[in-house]
Amino acid sequence: MCVYALTAAAIRPLVTWSIGKIGQRKAIIFALSMLVGSMTLFARLLTTGTPVVAYIAPLVVYAFCLTPLLSAVGGGTVARVAQDNQLDAVSIYMTFRQFGTSLGVALVTIVLDRRTTLHSSRLFDHLRLDRPAVSDWMSRASGVLVGRGDLGAVDAAHAAYGVLQEAAGRQAETLAYADAFLFMAAIGLATFFLIPLMASTPVRKS
Repeated sequence: MCVYALTAAAIRPLVTWSIGKIGQRKAIIFALSMLVGSMTLFARLLTTGTPVVAYIAPLVVYAFCLTPLLSAVGGGTVARVAQDNQLDAVSIYMTFRQFGTSLGVALVTIVLDRRTTLHSSRLFDHLRLDRPAVSDWMSRASGVLVGRGDLGAVDAAHAAYGVLQEAAGRQAETLAYADAFLFMAAIGLATFFLIPLMASTPVRKS
């Protein structure tokens, strides 16, 4: 997340100027495009063996989403309220923002739980010992453990199956997170249809 924070801090001075030049709607369109792009990149790159540096690009893209999005939505709502009611407007805006964050986290958690259960059932259904590929892997893994002299034949078989189950569990979680990223990309695409309902803000002329 350090990459995201540094990128957001670097582009923040340009955000207010850009929103004033192109308007709130175009800024939100740009931000949502970056959201869809970053979430799609995350889903594409996410595997159990992906190196950490591979996530730099989607984090940078995500910074180009969230920074202008928050400024455009916040400025476009609070700025329309009379000066005497600014404090109340900010309070209401922050309340709804926190509510939206909580709702979003809850929805993503539900997606993760459902998809993890689905992927786990599918993966473990293919890890039955009567399958030739699984049986062959178990034999080779057990042979390695026995050859090292650490375990007996029975304990080595149990240990090998435990390793296989752990790997399948990690893979199921990885697939579930990829689905969650695609879910957020879909939410971003759906939000495009709400932009025409937003009142446009005046564009600052140079």
